[in-house]
Parts: sequence; structure tokens; C-alpha cells
Amino acid sequence: MSEISNKAYELTRQKFADAFHQLDADIQNPYRALLEDDDEDEYKLDAFLDDTELLEEIENQKTVYLKLKEELDAYCRQIVVLGFNSAKYDMNLIKTHLANTLNMHESGQKFTVKRNNSYACLANETFKFLDITSYLAPGCSYAKFLKAYDVTENKGFFPYEWFRQRRQVTSSDTTISRTVLQLIKGM
Repeated sequence: MSEISNKAYELTRQKFADAFHQLDADIQNPYRALLEDDDEDEYKLDAFLDDTELLEEIENQKTVYLKLKEELDAYCRQIVVLGFNSAKYDMNLIKTHLANTLNMHESGQKFTVKRNNSYACLANETFKFLDITSYLAPGCSYAKFLKAYDVTENKGFFPYEWFRQRRQVTSSDTTISRTVLQLIKGM
């Protein structure tokens, strides 16, 4: 998961390279951003402020730009993982394992939104797990959702009938694939 996260961060940073470059320039010289003005009818800021006020305003702008850069970097670091109707079942099922894997028990940035008995969002600084049904119209089925985005795949089927014993779950027997295919074709 860390490798995926690092690669996604690298690609996202490349995508937003212009924004990072502009923020770095504004942090280095916020005076430029305050005084540049294309409209000659407008009065420039330095005409109305004395030196201490101007320096204070520059430091305020620099703080704003630093905060914006931190927020953009945090956005780039976080991968959004979407589930369909996952808040009611999937998230509840894996929440303890997910929390341990993502180190959500340690201090730092973490975010959880719980609604009744479901988790609308689980997040840390690298991953954000969301349920897409929270953002869709009520009654939208998975099939309709896939059709709206021209996805030809269908919902898969898990062959629960085959897994009757624990050893079958960890088995590497080649008959598994044939048995599973037969079960799926029979549905």
C-alpha cells in the first residue's frame, strides 16, 4: 500500500507542479503578489501602508501561501478509495484491520465519519475510504452506476458454497478454479 501511495503522490505532484511552482514563488516573494496590478486605475497597496504595515501584510500573505501549499500537499498525498454501499457492511467488517494497517491508532491526521452503524469515511494522511452511495441519488443500484459511466463489467460473484472448511480458503489446489467457475456458471 505504501508503494502505491508513494507513486500516486509522485504523479499527483507532477500534475499540480504549476500550482506548487506558483506557491513557491509567492512564498519567496509575497510582495510581488501584493503589488502587481494590471489595472492602472487601481491604487497600489504600498501607497497606503507605511513600512511596518507593509511588512506585516507581507508576512500575513506568506503565512497564507504556506498554509495553501501544506493543504495542497496533503491533498496530493491522500488517495481516495471508493466503495459501493461499503459504509453499512464492508467498512464495518474491515474497520479494525484497516485501522491497524493504516496506523489510525497512532497520533496524527486521522478522520472518521460515523453515521448510525455505518462508516461514511475512514481516513488518514495517505488514504481516504468513502462510500460512493453517499454522493448518489437514493435508489441508485450498482448496475445503474456502472451503466452511467459506460462500464461493461458486472458485479462479481463470490463462491461461498465452495468454502466450507478453513483449509479450502488457503488451498492452492488447481481444482479450485474449475470448481469456482462451475459454481459461477450455474448461477
